[in-house]
Amino acid sequence: MTIDPSKEHDIRRLADVEKWKRGTIAAELGVHPDVVDRVLDRGAERALVVAPRPSLVDAYVPFIDETLKAHPRLRATRLFDMLRLRGYEGGIAILRRHVAEVRPAPRGEVYLWTERLVGEQAQVDWAHVGSLAVTGGTRPLWVFVMVLAYSRAMWAELVFDLTVESLRRSLVRAARFFGGVTRQWLFDNPKTVVLARHGDAVRYHPGLLEIAGALRVQPHGEPPHDSHDRHEPLARGAAMSRTCERGSAADRIETSADARASTTSRPERATRRISLGALRFRRSVARSSI
Repeated sequence: MTIDPSKEHDIRRLADVEKWKRGTIAAELGVHPDVVDRVLDRGAERALVVAPRPSLVDAYVPFIDETLKAHPRLRATRLFDMLRLRGYEGGIAILRRHVAEVRPAPRGEVYLWTERLVGEQAQVDWAHVGSLAVTGGTRPLWVFVMVLAYSRAMWAELVFDLTVESLRRSLVRAARFFGGVTRQWLFDNPKTVVLARHGDAVRYHPGLLEIAGALRVQPHGEPPHDSHDRHEPLARGAAMSRTCERGSAADRIETSADARASTTSRPERATRRISLGALRFRRSVARSSI
């Protein structure tokens, strides 16, 4: 609540010059006693300015700032050891407080959330799930994973190798399961898919281009990114890998088959969307492909 400036002057004059008590001032001017207290506290120059005390860190501030600028994640304990070698005699507590105040803020990473259209993209990857005992030794076991970018519906199957012939078979089986194909297949950068890359120019395996041409799908190799940008099939495959590792080699086939049966079922949302014809169905092409 604010009052007229003239009343503020009257309150200060009556209190400082006439020495009236605060209750008397409130009754005389018709204001609440709290208003008198607030005005008098505001007008009184009671603030005590204390000069900052010198700190043992002050002499080393330029060195600390320069070091943190070059190494922003350097711990205060490491800085403490470095300062001790340079003659610092203070404690680590005041050093930690200073470092917390001047440490450069980490640079934030900017991400763009993208939502794919229905039938636009399927993401493909593999994950190693162990090995299988065969006559004469063991064979590595992999899981092929395809995830529809829009609905997150997934197809997964176990494979023995990562050759282009194995990839072609898996792509055709996935197309038959989904009842069609998307407009684009998004891969990571395995040698089975990408033979060479120079900037945005990518040379794909001829076997992949053949099956992509038959199904009228555009293959797309994901540009190299850091770990934050890996697409979803890798995470799905890693989860299946952890599941398979819990069992024996003989149980992995059964476990992974159960996982495929549970994960290849179409979600309600995906079934409704696909039935609207947004996916380009190519059943006849898929049946005629190898």
